Amino acid sequence: MLTRRVVTYVQCLALVVAAGCQAMPATPEEALTHLPEYVPTPAGYRPETASIASTVDAAGGKVIVYQWLMDDSGHNACHLAAAYVTPEGMGWKPQSTYSLVEALDEQCESESLIVGALTGSETSALTAVFGMSPHGVAVRLTWPDGQVQVVALTNGVFVQARPEVFTACDLELLDEFGNVIERESLT
Repeated sequence: MLTRRVVTYVQCLALVVAAGCQAMPATPEEALTHLPEYVPTPAGYRPETASIASTVDAAGGKVIVYQWLMDDSGHNACHLAAAYVTPEGMGWKPQSTYSLVEALDEQCESESLIVGALTGSETSALTAVFGMSPHGVAVRLTWPDGQVQVVALTNGVFVQARPEVFTACDLELLDEFGNVIERESLT
């Protein structure tokens, strides 16, 4: 009986290996190092340089805002990006990612407000708005359906997500008194 179980276990393991299954990243954060295996990434993406700036739970998964370095003509250019990861099996699977084109400065900081929007995957309805600013304490997001959300900046970074797909969003960067410092429209 023991021999039969061992043979069955070995046969099952062989089927898993033959199917080409790979272990999922164990944590949402670890999923960043595996992005190129699952989703298209920007040219020059170096997963070993990714560092997390902020996260938010959304649509059954997590949106992770991160910074990464690209070797650009002999010097490192820092970029801000977001990835959407979802639990799958015993780990986390990257579903989508979006990296802002504008490079940050040498300290991975922006000189002004920079923003981007990430959408989910084919199986997940999601819109996440993320960005960075050295000024202000919060952003006010106005979604196309009229819903307004105020999101605090933490270490100059913000992220907010909704489990719906939107093609536009307006945002205002606010100072500590609620005054508008800067406006941006994502379309």
